[in-house]
Amino acid sequence: SIKQVLKAHHQLVQLNSEDPLLWSATKQLVERFSDTDDGNVVYQGVELRRYGDEAIQACKRQASLDTVSLQAELKGRLEWSDSDLLRSILVFADSQSWQCITWRDNDDARLAEVHKAVDAIIGQFRLPLEAKGIDLSSIHEEVENLIAYAIQYLRIGQESYKKIWYRLIIAPEASGWPNAIKIAELLFSLPFTTCKVERLFSQLKLIKGDRRTRINHSTLGDLLDESTGAKTFV
Repeated sequence: SIKQVLKAHHQLVQLNSEDPLLWSATKQLVERFSDTDDGNVVYQGVELRRYGDEAIQACKRQASLDTVSLQAELKGRLEWSDSDLLRSILVFADSQSWQCITWRDNDDARLAEVHKAVDAIIGQFRLPLEAKGIDLSSIHEEVENLIAYAIQYLRIGQESYKKIWYRLIIAPEASGWPNAIKIAELLFSLPFTTCKVERLFSQLKLIKGDRRTRINHSTLGDLLDESTGAKTFV
């Protein structure tokens, strides 16, 4: 999910900013080293001939390079490299976090965060939203009405965000937030990784090989459906 991707990205950033010798895994490894009476170092019963500041610095450099590589790989797996946009989408879509809204005053921090996220989403997708005829002039009022309804009538603390949004879409009062629903539908239609497409192309290459160059589209689609277990459009 988007939340897991953001969590992984945040943890990698944290790792990259910390001293590798302070990582929990590194600490467990260091505990396995012991000093001998003659000043040498033993690791799991094996005496190490080369162990000093130079080796430690080399390990730290390699650890930093590994975390940077992992961050690059994670971003490469995303359709959007803009983690701020991903965070805004998460803030807007995560219905369970709405229960933190108090409605006690107009300066509710959580509600202000949702409005900020909506502004960021609109700024990124303004052209397609306006092309769909979405009225953005009262979008913040619609979002507040939608959240207020969810808090009062739906079990936002027990059900997943998918179920909550489905109930908001089919609710009798949904006519009060039509534009907010359209924004949500746009966000839920965006794939945030290319993994599924990559697997499909890999399977396509296996099915349509050098000896099957004359296979027709209908047969190819049926074979892909059987191999992937999902309906494809070929």
